[in-house]
Amino acid sequence: MLRVRQIYYQSLQKIVNMERTRDFVPYFNPLSDETLESGVIRRLFESEDYRYHEYYGVVSHKFYKKLKKDSNYVKRTIENDEDKADVYSFFPKLDKVNLVLQGDNWHPLFSDIYKILAYKLDWGIDFSDKSLKMEPIYSNHWIASVDTFEEFCLDFLIPVIDTINESKVLRDLCNQDANYISREKLSPELCEKVFDRPYYTYHPFILERLFPIFCYLRNKTVKHI
Repeated sequence: MLRVRQIYYQSLQKIVNMERTRDFVPYFNPLSDETLESGVIRRLFESEDYRYHEYYGVVSHKFYKKLKKDSNYVKRTIENDEDKADVYSFFPKLDKVNLVLQGDNWHPLFSDIYKILAYKLDWGIDFSDKSLKMEPIYSNHWIASVDTFEEFCLDFLIPVIDTINESKVLRDLCNQDANYISREKLSPELCEKVFDRPYYTYHPFILERLFPIFCYLRNKTVKHI
Protein backbone atom coordinates (compact mmCIF):
# COMPACT_ATOMS: atom_id res chain seq x y z
CA MET A 1 0.00 0.00 0.00
CA LEU A 2 2.66 2.50 1.10
CA ARG A 3 6.06 3.03 -0.50
CA VAL A 4 8.46 5.69 0.76
CA ARG A 5 11.92 6.14 -0.73
CA GLN A 6 14.56 7.64 1.57
CA ILE A 7 17.46 9.47 -0.05
CA TYR A 8 21.01 9.29 1.25
CA TYR A 9 24.34 10.06 -0.43
CA GLN A 10 26.89 8.81 2.12
CA SER A 11 27.03 5.39 3.79
CA LEU A 12 27.34 6.97 7.22
CA GLN A 13 23.98 8.72 6.76
CA LYS A 14 22.26 5.37 6.36
CA ILE A 15 23.89 4.04 9.52
CA VAL A 16 23.37 7.12 11.70
CA ASN A 17 20.11 8.63 10.46
CA MET A 18 18.01 5.78 9.05
CA GLU A 19 17.97 3.25 11.90
CA ARG A 20 14.41 4.27 12.88
CA THR A 21 13.03 4.33 9.33
CA ARG A 22 13.64 0.78 8.18
CA ASP A 23 10.17 0.50 6.62
CA PHE A 24 11.23 3.11 4.07
CA VAL A 25 13.17 1.99 1.00
CA PRO A 26 16.70 3.47 0.81
CA TYR A 27 17.71 5.33 -2.34
CA PHE A 28 21.43 5.95 -2.77
CA ASN A 29 22.06 9.21 -4.65
CA PRO A 30 25.81 9.92 -4.54
CA LEU A 31 25.72 12.58 -7.25
CA SER A 32 23.19 15.38 -7.46
CA ASP A 33 22.49 18.49 -9.49
CA GLU A 34 21.04 21.86 -8.49
CA THR A 35 17.53 20.41 -8.04
CA LEU A 36 18.70 18.16 -5.15
CA GLU A 37 15.80 16.02 -3.80
CA SER A 38 13.32 17.33 -6.36
CA GLY A 39 15.47 15.94 -9.14
CA VAL A 40 15.32 12.52 -7.47
CA ILE A 41 11.53 12.80 -7.21
CA ARG A 42 11.37 13.49 -10.94
CA ARG A 43 13.61 10.52 -11.76
CA LEU A 44 11.60 8.17 -9.58
CA PHE A 45 8.38 9.38 -11.18
CA GLU A 46 9.76 8.91 -14.68
CA SER A 47 10.94 5.40 -13.78
CA GLU A 48 7.41 4.65 -12.46
CA ASP A 49 8.74 3.62 -9.06
CA TYR A 50 5.43 4.70 -7.53
CA ARG A 51 3.28 2.30 -9.55
CA TYR A 52 1.18 -0.41 -7.84
CA HIS A 53 0.99 1.43 -4.52
CA GLU A 54 -1.70 3.57 -2.93
CA TYR A 55 0.61 6.16 -1.32
CA TYR A 56 4.09 7.28 -2.23
CA GLY A 57 6.71 9.64 -0.89
CA VAL A 58 10.38 10.59 -1.23
CA VAL A 59 12.06 11.86 1.93
CA SER A 60 15.61 12.59 3.07
CA HIS A 61 17.83 10.62 5.41
CA LYS A 62 17.12 13.31 8.02
CA PHE A 63 13.42 12.39 8.28
CA TYR A 64 13.54 10.93 11.81
CA LYS A 65 16.20 13.37 12.95
CA LYS A 66 13.96 16.33 12.05
CA LEU A 67 10.49 14.99 12.87
CA LYS A 68 11.04 12.31 15.55
CA LYS A 69 8.55 10.03 13.80
CA ASP A 70 9.67 6.54 12.86
CA SER A 71 8.63 4.66 9.75
CA ASN A 72 6.48 2.19 11.66
CA TYR A 73 4.39 5.07 13.05
CA VAL A 74 4.04 6.63 9.61
CA LYS A 75 3.09 3.36 7.92
CA ARG A 76 0.63 2.31 10.62
CA THR A 77 -1.02 5.73 10.87
CA ILE A 78 -1.59 6.17 7.14
CA GLU A 79 -2.73 2.60 6.51
CA ASN A 80 -5.23 2.74 9.38
CA ASP A 81 -6.55 6.23 8.70
CA GLU A 82 -10.14 6.18 7.47
CA ASP A 83 -9.93 9.72 6.03
CA LYS A 84 -7.72 8.59 3.14
CA ALA A 85 -6.39 12.12 2.62
CA ASP A 86 -4.76 13.14 -0.63
CA VAL A 87 -1.62 14.07 1.31
CA TYR A 88 -0.12 13.24 4.70
CA SER A 89 2.47 15.52 6.23
CA PHE A 90 4.02 16.15 9.60
CA PHE A 91 3.63 19.74 10.78
CA PRO A 92 0.40 19.87 12.86
CA LYS A 93 1.48 22.71 15.14
CA LEU A 94 2.33 25.19 12.40
CA ASP A 95 -0.13 27.75 11.04
CA LYS A 96 -1.03 28.08 7.38
CA VAL A 97 0.91 30.87 5.72
CA ASN A 98 1.76 32.42 2.36
CA LEU A 99 4.80 30.24 1.74
CA VAL A 100 6.08 32.40 -1.11
CA LEU A 101 6.21 35.63 0.86
CA GLN A 102 7.60 33.70 3.82
CA GLY A 103 10.39 32.47 1.55
CA ASP A 104 11.54 36.06 1.01
CA ASN A 105 12.60 36.12 4.68
CA TRP A 106 15.50 33.78 3.84
CA HIS A 107 15.88 34.08 0.08
CA PRO A 108 15.37 37.67 -1.20
CA LEU A 109 14.46 36.75 -4.79
CA PHE A 110 12.00 34.02 -3.82
CA SER A 111 8.70 35.76 -4.62
CA ASP A 112 10.15 37.38 -7.75
CA ILE A 113 10.89 33.94 -9.15
CA TYR A 114 7.50 32.54 -8.18
CA LYS A 115 5.62 35.46 -9.73
CA ILE A 116 7.34 34.79 -13.06
CA LEU A 117 6.57 31.07 -12.81
CA ALA A 118 2.91 31.81 -12.04
CA TYR A 119 2.68 34.04 -15.11
CA LYS A 120 4.46 31.67 -17.47
CA LEU A 121 2.50 28.62 -16.32
CA ASP A 122 -0.91 30.35 -16.08
CA TRP A 123 -1.53 29.51 -12.43
CA GLY A 124 -3.85 32.48 -11.97
CA ILE A 125 -2.56 33.45 -8.53
CA ASP A 126 -1.13 36.64 -7.06
CA PHE A 127 1.60 35.58 -4.65
CA SER A 128 1.86 39.12 -3.28
CA ASP A 129 -1.52 38.58 -1.59
CA LYS A 130 -0.75 38.24 2.11
CA SER A 131 -4.11 36.57 2.77
CA LEU A 132 -3.11 33.38 0.93
CA LYS A 133 -2.86 30.54 3.44
CA MET A 134 -1.02 27.38 2.41
CA GLU A 135 -0.37 24.17 4.30
CA PRO A 136 3.00 24.29 6.11
CA ILE A 137 4.79 21.43 4.33
CA TYR A 138 8.57 21.68 4.44
CA SER A 139 11.68 19.75 3.37
CA ASN A 140 9.73 17.45 1.01
CA HIS A 141 8.32 15.69 4.05
CA TRP A 142 5.04 14.52 2.56
CA ILE A 143 3.41 11.31 1.38
CA ALA A 144 0.69 11.49 -1.26
CA SER A 145 -1.80 9.21 -2.95
CA VAL A 146 -0.27 7.96 -6.18
CA ASP A 147 -2.86 9.92 -8.18
CA THR A 148 -1.83 13.10 -6.37
CA PHE A 149 1.86 12.29 -6.78
CA GLU A 150 1.41 11.74 -10.52
CA GLU A 151 -0.62 14.95 -10.89
CA PHE A 152 2.03 16.96 -9.05
CA CYS A 153 4.89 15.62 -11.15
CA LEU A 154 3.11 15.98 -14.49
CA ASP A 155 1.44 19.35 -13.93
CA PHE A 156 3.86 21.16 -11.62
CA LEU A 157 7.27 19.64 -10.88
CA ILE A 158 8.34 18.78 -14.42
CA PRO A 159 6.89 21.95 -16.02
CA VAL A 160 8.57 24.16 -13.40
CA ILE A 161 11.98 22.50 -13.78
CA ASP A 162 11.74 22.69 -17.56
CA THR A 163 10.49 26.29 -17.54
CA ILE A 164 13.41 27.40 -15.37
CA ASN A 165 15.84 25.67 -17.71
CA GLU A 166 14.26 27.18 -20.83
CA SER A 167 13.87 30.77 -19.61
CA LYS A 168 16.97 32.95 -19.51
CA VAL A 169 15.31 35.32 -17.02
CA LEU A 170 14.48 32.47 -14.64
CA ARG A 171 17.86 30.80 -15.13
CA ASP A 172 19.65 34.02 -14.25
CA LEU A 173 17.50 34.57 -11.16
CA CYS A 174 17.71 30.98 -9.95
CA ASN A 175 21.48 30.90 -10.39
CA GLN A 176 21.93 33.71 -7.87
CA ASP A 177 23.21 33.06 -4.36
CA ALA A 178 20.21 31.97 -2.26
CA ASN A 179 21.94 33.03 0.98
CA TYR A 180 21.40 29.61 2.51
CA ILE A 181 22.46 29.46 6.15
CA SER A 182 22.96 26.07 7.78
CA ARG A 183 25.59 24.31 9.84
CA GLU A 184 25.15 21.24 7.62
CA LYS A 185 25.35 22.88 4.21
CA LEU A 186 27.80 21.78 1.54
CA SER A 187 31.24 23.33 1.35
CA PRO A 188 31.97 25.83 -1.45
CA GLU A 189 34.03 23.11 -3.14
CA LEU A 190 31.11 20.65 -3.14
CA CYS A 191 28.72 23.42 -4.19
CA GLU A 192 30.86 23.88 -7.29
CA LYS A 193 30.19 20.25 -8.19
CA VAL A 194 26.45 20.39 -7.50
CA PHE A 195 25.46 23.94 -8.46
CA ASP A 196 28.38 24.87 -10.71
CA ARG A 197 28.89 27.78 -8.34
CA PRO A 198 30.51 28.12 -4.88
CA TYR A 199 27.11 28.64 -3.20
CA TYR A 200 23.57 27.25 -3.05
CA THR A 201 21.43 28.56 -5.89
CA TYR A 202 17.68 29.10 -5.67
CA HIS A 203 16.68 25.88 -7.44
CA PRO A 204 16.22 23.52 -4.46
CA PHE A 205 14.38 26.10 -2.36
CA ILE A 206 11.95 27.04 -5.13
CA LEU A 207 11.23 23.38 -5.84
CA GLU A 208 10.93 22.36 -2.19
CA ARG A 209 7.95 24.69 -1.67
CA LEU A 210 6.29 23.79 -4.93
CA PHE A 211 4.36 20.84 -3.50
CA PRO A 212 2.35 22.80 -0.88
CA ILE A 213 1.64 25.45 -3.52
CA PHE A 214 0.33 22.67 -5.78
CA CYS A 215 -1.84 21.43 -2.90
CA TYR A 216 -3.25 24.94 -2.45
CA LEU A 217 -3.97 25.50 -6.13
CA ARG A 218 -5.53 22.05 -6.63
CA ASN A 219 -7.47 21.99 -3.32
CA LYS A 220 -5.84 18.82 -2.04
CA THR A 221 -6.81 17.47 1.37
CA VAL A 222 -3.77 17.54 3.65
CA LYS A 223 -3.66 15.75 6.99
CA HIS A 224 -0.76 16.29 9.41
CA ILE A 225 0.06 13.24 11.51
